[in-house]
Formats: sequence, structure tokens, C-alpha cells
Amino acid sequence: MAAPNPPNIYIRPFCSNATLTYYWDAPASGTAPTSYNLTVSGPGGGTCNVLSPGYYTVSGLTNGSNYTSYITSSNTNGESTPVYYRNVQPGTITNPPITPSVSAVGSTVTVSWEPPSTAPVATIEWYIITDTRDSRRFNTEGFKSTITIANNALGTHYYTVQAVNDPGYSTRLSTSAVSVSLPVSFTWNTFKYTVVNQTTVTSSNNIDWDAYATSGSTSLSNGFVITANPAQANLQSMFGLATSSNPGFPVYNSMPHCLYTAANGTLYQFDSGSLGSNFGSYSAGDVLSIEFVGSNMTYKQNGTTLLTKTVSPNTALYLCCTAGISNATYSNISFNYL
Repeated sequence: MAAPNPPNIYIRPFCSNATLTYYWDAPASGTAPTSYNLTVSGPGGGTCNVLSPGYYTVSGLTNGSNYTSYITSSNTNGESTPVYYRNVQPGTITNPPITPSVSAVGSTVTVSWEPPSTAPVATIEWYIITDTRDSRRFNTEGFKSTITIANNALGTHYYTVQAVNDPGYSTRLSTSAVSVSLPVSFTWNTFKYTVVNQTTVTSSNNIDWDAYATSGSTSLSNGFVITANPAQANLQSMFGLATSSNPGFPVYNSMPHCLYTAANGTLYQFDSGSLGSNFGSYSAGDVLSIEFVGSNMTYKQNGTTLLTKTVSPNTALYLCCTAGISNATYSNISFNYL
């Protein structure tokens, strides 16, 4: 008669504080085993003989040490070939990673984090990053602290980061929201404006709200955001959306959605030539944006919503800058699909 076949094992032992628990079933065919020999190699390990299938817990082990283990079936006819368990480390579940953050460039997102503040007693094997918007899951090695994820859907995303070691999974920590957008390609159309580069324009001399810089022949009617930074705190200029790529005088009469950076350092709503809400002060470098999604037109300053109004999403709109003084500059101008 032949020796028994090897047992069927659950390849990953259960890991806890200074202990490892091994699981297996009797072989599905062949002669019946009368016992099983479990060998655990590592500090405090050894070989033990177990009479019946099921599980066996080995204690008194060293947390954070690597253990190699295998098991055989045996009876009076001999011993089977060994089957090996996954190499593991006993210990406790790791603390979560800290300070997760996220940034986006177009449809590509980068998620970053720091290792747990307290070093785990069992090595972190990998991190799990989950996009909570669509439940996509990504893994990366435990020695890394960043991952780049391409081809994200347009819109707002949150990501969670979770550390994993042999004893188990840490709690999840969430990043702040990140907006995924795609740039709109356009060529500037200007009058009394200088295009410094694709993202920066400056008003010329001898102007009186007749100057403009628009997105040329490129317009959108919904699902986009425009963004710019005022380069000075006394601009006396406007940034927003116009109904024409060649607006008449005064330009702001053709801008139904507009933020006015006034010479006194105050930021106003200024729609279709009418002074609206006073939003308080602004500073050079502030991020000003107007976002149009669905029927909502939203004005923001440094990510904070200033005003949301309901509009009809059926009018072609052009990115537009205008000024009442020379050398008024907007930088980091962007026009993006959402």
C-alpha cells in the first residue's frame, strides 16, 4: 500500500500575538492518514504530531520573525510529500498609515501617505488604496508611500489607504476630495492684451474695459470649470465667462458670469455689467474659479464656495478676461472639462 497523499491546506496561517494557527483537511483520495506532522521553522518553532485534521495553534513564537512551515500526512505505509504554508510573521495588526493626501493632474491622480507612526511588530506587506467613487482597488508594496492612478473618471473622488501585515488589515484613512478634470484646448483671442504664455495674460496700455482675452473659437455650454490667479491685489480687472469670443465695449456687459477683482482689494460678483455680491478681500495668488455643472453656476475662492446660482445649460460660453487698467495680470488660467 502507498503512503497517504498530502493534506489539503489553507495556505495562509492565521497570525496573532506570538502565535500561528494552521488549518488543513484530510487528503481527498488515497490511503487514510493516521496522523499529521507539522513543522514550523523559526524562533520557538519545531515539529509536532497531530492525530486528526482541522487546525493546530503554535504559541511562544517571536513577533516579527519569519516562519517557514510545512505539513505531511502519515500512516503505517509511510509519509506523504510535504505541502508548504505561506511564510508569515506573528504579531499584532498594524496601525493605519498617516497623513494620506491626494492630488490630480488631468485624469491622473497621485495618492501619498506616511507609514504608521508606531512601527508594527509584523512587517507591512502592502497597502490597499480604494477609490470610493467606483470601488476600484489598487495594491502597492509595503515599502512604498505613493501610488499613481491613471484614467480616473471626471468628477470628485475620495481615496482610502489601508496598511496590511500578516496579522490583518488596519483601519482605513480617507484623503480629502480631489477633482478630476481634463483641459480644454483653445487658442487665445485678444484685444489690447498680451499673451505671456498659454496660462498667463496681461492687459496692455490705453484701455478702458475694452480689452479682452477670450478662449477664441472654443466654447462650452456645461460641465466645465475655469480657474485663474490674480497676480496683484489691485487689479481692477475681471475674470469669467462671456457670450462672445469678440465682446463689444464695455466687455463686462457680455460677461453674464464674472468675478471682479477691484482696485481696492475687494472681490465682487459682477454679472452682465451689474455689481453684485461683495465677497470680501482677495490677495495676489488666490485661486478664483467658476464651475458650471448641471444647472448650477458656482463661484469659488481658494476652493470655498462664494455663490451658487441656477442657470440654463444651453448657451455657448467663452473664458474671458478684461481690465480697466494696464498691466493687470491673471496667471495659472485653466479651462477644464468636469
